[in-house]
Amino acid sequence: MKTFPANFTAEKDRKTGAAPVWILKCPFTTGTVYLSDMVFSLSSWNGGITTKSWVKEWGVIDEDISGDLSLTKVSDFSLEVIIDPHASPHIETILDDPANSIETTDIELYLWFRGLDPSTDPPQLMWVGNITDYTKLNELVYRLDLVDQSMKLNKYVGTLLNQDLFPRMDPADVGKTANIMMGEVKGVPCHAIIAGGVSTLTQDMSATFTGTRTVADGSRFPDTDTFWVKIGDEIIRCSGASATYIYVTARGEYNTTPAAHGMDETVIEYTPSGFTYLVADHQVIDIENIYVDGELVTEGVTKYPSGHGAWTTKAQVLLAHGPYNPNPEYLSPASTESNNMTAGNPSYAIDGDEHTRAAFPVAGYTAWLQINFSASPRKDTVIKQEVEVLLEVPSGLTITVTGWTPSSVANTSGVKRMTFTKTGGARTDPINFTKATSAQPAGYIYEVKPKKVYAYKISPGAGTAAKVSVGSVVTADVLATATNLHYPDMVIRNFLSTYGGWPADNFVTDVAALFVAKGYRLSVVINEYRTLKQWLSRMAFQCRCYFRFAHGKAYLLYRPDAITSGKTITDAMVRMEENYKTTVRLERSRLDEVINKINLRFCRDWAKSGNAAYRYLCRGDSTHTDGYDAASVTRYGEKERADLFNFDFVTVSAMARDLQAFYLARYKDRKRIVTVEVFLDNGELEFGDGVAFASMGDMAGEVQKVNITPGSGRDMRNDKIQLVIKEY
Repeated sequence: MKTFPANFTAEKDRKTGAAPVWILKCPFTTGTVYLSDMVFSLSSWNGGITTKSWVKEWGVIDEDISGDLSLTKVSDFSLEVIIDPHASPHIETILDDPANSIETTDIELYLWFRGLDPSTDPPQLMWVGNITDYTKLNELVYRLDLVDQSMKLNKYVGTLLNQDLFPRMDPADVGKTANIMMGEVKGVPCHAIIAGGVSTLTQDMSATFTGTRTVADGSRFPDTDTFWVKIGDEIIRCSGASATYIYVTARGEYNTTPAAHGMDETVIEYTPSGFTYLVADHQVIDIENIYVDGELVTEGVTKYPSGHGAWTTKAQVLLAHGPYNPNPEYLSPASTESNNMTAGNPSYAIDGDEHTRAAFPVAGYTAWLQINFSASPRKDTVIKQEVEVLLEVPSGLTITVTGWTPSSVANTSGVKRMTFTKTGGARTDPINFTKATSAQPAGYIYEVKPKKVYAYKISPGAGTAAKVSVGSVVTADVLATATNLHYPDMVIRNFLSTYGGWPADNFVTDVAALFVAKGYRLSVVINEYRTLKQWLSRMAFQCRCYFRFAHGKAYLLYRPDAITSGKTITDAMVRMEENYKTTVRLERSRLDEVINKINLRFCRDWAKSGNAAYRYLCRGDSTHTDGYDAASVTRYGEKERADLFNFDFVTVSAMARDLQAFYLARYKDRKRIVTVEVFLDNGELEFGDGVAFASMGDMAGEVQKVNITPGSGRDMRNDKIQLVIKEY
């Protein structure tokens, strides 16, 4: 219900002597124009304005509601405007000027009463909308058609995935919509944006073959860079590709066994870093769990809640796809090593001769020895490594070893073999030897060699690789937004602001505390290419709310169990026709709006489709009466709207049961609908307001429509308001 200043309200409620005037503010780029049906000036409003008397006919502000279950309420407005040949510019030149962008300019309709002081009682905003069309009716008149700001909700939401954005994405994901998420969601399918190419051999290949081998389509493989493919169980290194072939350079990579392969065998690109999946088209708080083909994976998973690479604002996950060698692997030292030992020949430590030695440390307190293990593409990240050191610790030398764990106490005198172990790290991590004082004697290293290296694997990450390949279904559990953004009002405001560009301050609701108290949550996944209007309607319906625009603001209106009357429509308020007939019309809601059986499905598994996608069901039948009203079934027959009650965004069972009970109570019976005409003293009423209708025993009802017909002082025509009130 609108609120107005006291003096304005007094004028609005006057039975005689009121002088209302209407002002249409048009803030065009070429200059703001104020239109009315007469000329008057307001020196202390908006810097001082003078209206142009171009309005020939105001028309009607008409709220269009296609059925009670339509949640996004729309109102439109048409008026006739004259072409003033003496004005420059006039309405025709304004409308035809592309600079004015009339479809996106917010046109504002104000009501004011002459006699008020505009500095203290300025015009009051009654409606805001945009010009959608105009028609030249004749040489002197244009008709302007306007729709409220809900027209901005017809914008489609989401990023359509394609190979221009992600050249190496899985072709099966092309054309799908990247996920938008709010709240905490489970089992959301991710999209493979780095998945590698897939083709088939068109020639046989022996176990020892290298060189050019034709494939059905090589365009999906890198044309110059080194890459790997997997054929059967063998991984093969290639150095390039064309539209018709791959160039094979090495067989049996990654500890696989070379084998013969026949024509028509599948060739799958094997990316060393694994597959990258787009989890969400935006940053998230946390990627909680990752599943590959329904199996939880914890190894070989690298999560990027805020993206990585070039896509730093999008949540992604990288899955290393092996191979994983579970057996210890021996690596030879490289031909070089680094150290800061200064006595003897440092290379003696890796020359293979256990009788030659290098002294440590002879100056200062610390010496280090770094052995560079042999490197190959598959030896990238060390999981665990053991290095054997043959060293001599003479009497009087006290040393400590850092960075590695020795197999025995290093301070024991004599020549000994010791194993130094390190978990994680890199191939080039040094072994540091530190003596207590510089005066102590030097020690000697005779030989250092790698002993075992456990579980080298493809980088990044650690542990076993995820069992992922081209065509795998990867799903994620995601904490998309902070906890306070799980409440429906916060979800809808955030969504409208982020994807509709709507100012957060122009979003109005009074149900935030109620949602907290009732434990309402929304877990939203948007993965289809639909309009803002469609998504907001679904969100509002799944938290028993209406969503609408009114006088420049977006409203989320909670639908209570019982309506509270804010005003009584008395017989004296009802406008009579000139022949003294009443303007009251009574009818009933349509039979197809009756719903007396509700099977409400919720807790969506986003990897599935159809009714099977919902983990839980609030049943409605003769034995589950929370969703079934026997009296209504007897009266009207069984009426069910199964399509309405698949609640994708609801995960809380108590909320689901509350919604089921509310909608059953609201729609199980046909309701009385009253249409009546009143005057401006009811101008504060809005859609969703509770009223009592006196002539029908103070029937408690909800305002469904407020259609305003502005009057005209010039034409001596009264303002009137048509209300549609539905019994609650």
